[in-house]
Amino acid sequence: MDVRLGISRPSTPPYTLNSAVDNLLKNEFDLLRKNGEAHELMKK
Repeated sequence: MDVRLGISRPSTPPYTLNSAVDNLLKNEFDLLRKNGEAHELMKK
């Protein structure tokens, strides 16, 4: 459709949710590593 009708495709959404979750997990693991503790998921 973009070639024949001149309608462009919608842009892909940014990965803000992925980036936010990644940042939260990194901060949590860094804090636990600093305190010498294991994450609950790693204890199982």
